[in-house]
Amino acid sequence: MSVFSLANIRDLAQVRLRSGALREKQLYRSDDVSTIDAAGARALHKEGIRHVFDLRGAPEQQMTGRGPLEGLTGYDHLPFVLSPVNDPLQPVASGTGAALVSHTALSPQTVGHWYLSVTLDSAEIIVRGLETLTRIEGATVFHCAAGKDRTGIFAASVLSVLGAPDEEIVNDYHATEAQLERVFDRLRAAPYGFFLQNLPHAGALLRAQKDTMRAFLDKARLDHGGLEELLKARGLSQDSINQLRARLVDGD
Repeated sequence: MSVFSLANIRDLAQVRLRSGALREKQLYRSDDVSTIDAAGARALHKEGIRHVFDLRGAPEQQMTGRGPLEGLTGYDHLPFVLSPVNDPLQPVASGTGAALVSHTALSPQTVGHWYLSVTLDSAEIIVRGLETLTRIEGATVFHCAAGKDRTGIFAASVLSVLGAPDEEIVNDYHATEAQLERVFDRLRAAPYGFFLQNLPHAGALLRAQKDTMRAFLDKARLDHGGLEELLKARGLSQDSINQLRARLVDGD
């Protein structure tokens, strides 16, 4: 996939499952596909990608639209909910007043627990995406802006449902770390790249550390019995899980 202008795209088939194997060229995660050029869009289509899940919020989506993949693929806008209440960069109560969390204090655990808050706020959207995957023909790519946080949460959700061990999910998330400089270069050139200027010292929020994903998965298990159980409680049916595995997993 290195021929594309994308910095952080990969096939989830590289992730090992407890039972069976993910089919190749069926499910991809990526940074923002709306800002690629026409040649990159044609290359993605040639690779077999026929559908896009856009996890960005409405303001981001409105800035760039669908880009040159419009007309070549199907599309679902699945905007994750990023509530200011759960934003780790917002003021928090401290004694009798409010104090900003130090950006450098954003540890992997802090960011991992924030991921769980985002998951809880966005659970119905995640479930809708997983159910839609059972009906799509051809490959699907899902993305946010950097392909790290929201994309990482959706990847962890689908991989958990498909039976990937935690450490495989952690390794998939961490694979983004090596691509972050290229990702940030793309974001700086994008219409909404200004957000990087607001996070100059955001600690783990600007990394893809293994401990961040571990903290997310551990907290989800402690509080909800795991991601799969959390999503079942929010409406994901066992029938949908079975259909998803039948579509994406060989040798189950």
